[in-house]
Amino acid sequence: MKIIKVNEYIYQFEFIEDMKEPTYITNITVVIDEARALIIDTGYIGQGDEVASFLEAKGVTAEIVAFSHFHPDHIYGGKAFPGCKFIGSKYYKQNFEYFKKLHPENKFIVPEILVDENYDIQFGTHKISFVHMPGHSECTIVTIIDEKIIYVADLILNTTEGKTIIPYVCEGGSFEEHISSLNKIMDLNCDVMLLAHGHYIKGNDKIKEAIEDRLYYLNKVKESNGTLKLRECVKSDLSEYRAIGLHRKNLKRL
Repeated sequence: MKIIKVNEYIYQFEFIEDMKEPTYITNITVVIDEARALIIDTGYIGQGDEVASFLEAKGVTAEIVAFSHFHPDHIYGGKAFPGCKFIGSKYYKQNFEYFKKLHPENKFIVPEILVDENYDIQFGTHKISFVHMPGHSECTIVTIIDEKIIYVADLILNTTEGKTIIPYVCEGGSFEEHISSLNKIMDLNCDVMLLAHGHYIKGNDKIKEAIEDRLYYLNKVKESNGTLKLRECVKSDLSEYRAIGLHRKNLKRL
């Protein structure tokens, strides 16, 4: 586990996904206000436990957990935070039930607060907004902190080297919604973009560049109905992209 301090109250806990591919990481994001914590995504089993133990050792109590969407690397660690208030998309059930059947031995947390379009809370001195932005999955919600910092879940994916992971449209997701959500994020003009996979991106110009890169790919694939080769669908040289096998999976969502 590696701890990245984003600013004075936001931390990201990085976990290597596979030691054979150490540039691929999963993040658990924590917003701390005095001795209280809001957790965004909980990683895999064991990863949530590590973060919970770290917070306990620091005298910080986790009070709220927000699931950005219901894929294993975001929800399986949820059991590490008993007693928290859990927030998730109202469209959670399809993925929730699928993975519950796949791994019945795990303890799955049903969100008690369901986000339709948006849900706002005041967490200490911070305004937190949870907004439904599907595309990667139907149940994706992003988290906006103090109107200038946004956690985009898997709508934008990077390696730790800053290489672009090909956008992934999962079962239940769609190209149209992914494109729409990215355009909405662009319009927010945030200063910091927090990722579920990869290091955070700081600066409006860099954020815009990252979004435009994904929009280029998604639009090319959609407009060509998947007839173009991958290298014709990416904005930069193909060597700048990773997980290119996702392209074949994406074509199934057209």
